[in-house]
Amino acid sequence: MAEENIRKILIIGESGVGKTSLFIRYFRDEFITDPSKQIPTIGVDCANRKIKIGENEILLQVWDTAGNHAFMLIVDTFYRGVEGIILCYDITSRESFFELEVWTNKIKEKADKNAIVYLVGTKLDEEHRREVPLEEVQDFAKAHDFKHFETSSKESLNIENVFESMAKEVIIKRIAKGIMLSDVKKDPKKERKNKCC
Repeated sequence: MAEENIRKILIIGESGVGKTSLFIRYFRDEFITDPSKQIPTIGVDCANRKIKIGENEILLQVWDTAGNHAFMLIVDTFYRGVEGIILCYDITSRESFFELEVWTNKIKEKADKNAIVYLVGTKLDEEHRREVPLEEVQDFAKAHDFKHFETSSKESLNIENVFESMAKEVIIKRIAKGIMLSDVKKDPKKERKNKCC
């Protein structure tokens, strides 16, 4: 597939909120139930998936990032060129919700101002343990102009919808700006940097 049809998406959020589970469910349709095998992401991981939206076929290049703040300097370098950001929080963790302001400030500082941001709650299958009221997080999303979703990687709820909706918005935004997929000029250095697998 032509390099100009690659759309870069970044998954960010606190460590342990379920970013990698979201990533694995989307790309492998798997969920790791054994806690001993749920290894935290070190730095970043990446995978590609072709997706067709209308007449446009694009390659979603999704980067799963470490939430551990020890890796922030590494993760910061991946905001450049990102067209979509999935900011995750855990609906069963009030602390992960409080940290959203920190991540939002990071997005404003590092990402392109036109990047599309989705606020994605994880672990919806544990609704009975919810610590983040739906109304409160919806108010946060509205205040920052983020689209809000809640998902369950364990039960595969709303995962496909998040990524497909993101892909559609990216394409629509580019067309609205008069940038067709085939119009993007190639930068050899950027091409090498963008290839993750």
